[in-house]
Amino acid sequence: MRIATTRSWELFKDHGAKSWAGFLHEFLGKHNIQLEINEVLIKGVIEETLQDNWLDTQRSLLPHPESSIRSLTDDQRTGFRHRVFWEWFWDGIDHNHDPWWYTLNDKKLIKAMAKLRLGTHNLEINTGRWEKTKRSARVCKFCEQKGHGLVVGDEVHMIFECPQHQTQRDELDFVIMPPDGNCLSDSDINAFLNGVSWLQLDSPEKYRHKFWVEFASFVLGCFERREKFLLPDNTTTGQVDAGEE
Repeated sequence: MRIATTRSWELFKDHGAKSWAGFLHEFLGKHNIQLEINEVLIKGVIEETLQDNWLDTQRSLLPHPESSIRSLTDDQRTGFRHRVFWEWFWDGIDHNHDPWWYTLNDKKLIKAMAKLRLGTHNLEINTGRWEKTKRSARVCKFCEQKGHGLVVGDEVHMIFECPQHQTQRDELDFVIMPPDGNCLSDSDINAFLNGVSWLQLDSPEKYRHKFWVEFASFVLGCFERREKFLLPDNTTTGQVDAGEE
């Protein structure tokens, strides 16, 4: 949002706006917004409009509409983390279902889900950013060491792909579809990560709580297995828990 607001302000300055009042006047006129003077309402409308415009601009950078943001090149860096959140994890303002934070009541599960969604984790996609490693080179250490190939260790890889968690993935009562950045859209990933994919079940109310508890437990287990694998003794000897290969 800060990026979108800053760029829009610079744009309006280029068109002659000399103050915030001028910026607001230009903005409302440009988007044909009709409303009474209400500072809170105006701020909300502006933020939502800027957010939509920013996302539309970012989507236009993709090779084609169905391509995942994972296909973005290393030089397409501006706002990448912001976009990951909005495309994969943002569940909208008007909820037509109970979201994870409404359903879960276990602190460990809530913490694990928050880490996943906010990017405050130790996946390579995040730690590589601290080390200023190119995004394409932030490969999953488990897959690299175990000969599974050089795959970027991002959130989607951990949830859907990484062989380290396949045994636990198979034990879930719901099927996790294997995503393909060339054919699965970001909206499909978002629908799964926000539980929307499971609203079509015969008894959604019955399964919703079960889904979130199982999914959050799976996410927590993924983080715990990663932390154990990344311990010095394990990374040097290659030891992993039984079933993780």
